[in-house]
Amino acid sequence: MNKHLSEIARLIGNEIEKHKSSYYIKFKKNQRVDFKNNDRIYFLSAGCVSFYRYNDDVLTITKDAPFMLGLAQMKSEVKSHYVRCNTECEMWGISISDACILFDSKALWGHAFDILTDQFQEYFKREHMILQKNTYGIINEHLKHIWEMDEEVRKKTSIYSYILTRNHISRSAIHKIVREMMIAGDIIVNRGRLIDFKCPEKAV
Repeated sequence: MNKHLSEIARLIGNEIEKHKSSYYIKFKKNQRVDFKNNDRIYFLSAGCVSFYRYNDDVLTITKDAPFMLGLAQMKSEVKSHYVRCNTECEMWGISISDACILFDSKALWGHAFDILTDQFQEYFKREHMILQKNTYGIINEHLKHIWEMDEEVRKKTSIYSYILTRNHISRSAIHKIVREMMIAGDIIVNRGRLIDFKCPEKAV
């Protein structure tokens, strides 16, 4: 998330923290946060979470604090994702009804829209990564995305875990294509980490 989006998430979060009906909650690493039968939104003040689809448990996006969870469910009965904490997380919860009143009184809807727009753009990027002609194309797009990460994040990212959690592709298929790309000199991988990426667009 860029600096502007971090600032507006923090702005909304500060208003939620000050609200009389909000409450603080701490989640353990790997703990799940459900939105089904849950009429609340959350301000993630510390930690990192990933969004998973209910129907197949596929990871769709990952977000670091500060971030707002549940905005997409505020005006919809469709609950398509749950959240899992990648680290210990600190959050502030507030009911959707109180959040709507708060957003009206503090003119926060525009900021919420900006955060949602960024979230949807990430979903569109993910769709582009998986809507390729074959497995090579899918893996190539994921490697390209990993290569565009900040260096410190990339150093901690296992290409195998990253691709496996986001797709229904076998580990053996990933290993096969990664090995072929390494032999071709398109990528350098060391202990599952992407060290170099120079793979041109190929006909797939």
